[in-house]
Amino acid sequence: MASEFHHRSYSREEAADLIEMAARLQRLTDERKEELREGLTYADVVSIAREFGVSEDELVHAMDERRRGMPPPTVAAVREKARGTKRRFSDRVWRAHLIWYASTVVGVTGIDLFEGGGIDFAGYPAFGWGIFVLAHTLLRALAKREQTA
Repeated sequence: MASEFHHRSYSREEAADLIEMAARLQRLTDERKEELREGLTYADVVSIAREFGVSEDELVHAMDERRRGMPPPTVAAVREKARGTKRRFSDRVWRAHLIWYASTVVGVTGIDLFEGGGIDFAGYPAFGWGIFVLAHTLLRALAKREQTA
């Protein structure tokens, strides 16, 4: 890197400016080293974390874990936690699907009975939507089976 500057000549003003700038940088570096020796404040740590895209909440969580003497989570543990979260979400979606299906079938059947003449229309949405509920249930069972294997 420095070799590209060897072949150039500098005016006295340029040299003075460069030396002054280098001295300022050195002073800043020395001040930074002194700050690091003294320690960082909470605000400093938050600022550094933000530069790396880490939220203050996650930083506080990490500080909590460290204070309790817990080791940092492994990649496998983080993945397992994500799988658990995904699994719980999937279970909630499946239950919601079943609830909507059952309530719709009951509602349509009630309308059919109220209109008189027996159950004429209710079978169509019950059967059609039932296929999707069955498919959702089977896919969910297969996914759980793969997770345990």
